[in-house]
Amino acid sequence: MPIQYQMAGNGTARFYKPLFDGPVFADVPGMATEFTTITGIVIPASWDTSGAVLGTAIVTFDEDHVAVADTGFGRDLIHHLRETVTVFGQIQVRGPSKTIHVQKFNVKGLKEAPNNQ
Repeated sequence: MPIQYQMAGNGTARFYKPLFDGPVFADVPGMATEFTTITGIVIPASWDTSGAVLGTAIVTFDEDHVAVADTGFGRDLIHHLRETVTVFGQIQVRGPSKTIHVQKFNVKGLKEAPNNQ
């Protein structure tokens, strides 16, 4: 069953959230925060001057791009580049940018990727 989403926000920040009564944790103009789960592929997002990966992002299967915050489990995702993961955490939306503060994640095998044939 596909996940259904609804538009949420306070007039200054808008984002899509799954249709359930999950909490929204911030009501700051320009920023919305909530807990959510996303699935996608881990990609490099920032590098040092020698080319080593410093930060990651997740590209979802509906082509959404979510930066991963440089904290705890988020740092661990560097070891899973180009792998499919399901991530649970607090997501922040500021304008068009999204960042997830990872609280837990699960690495999925290739056969578990959505729409994989």
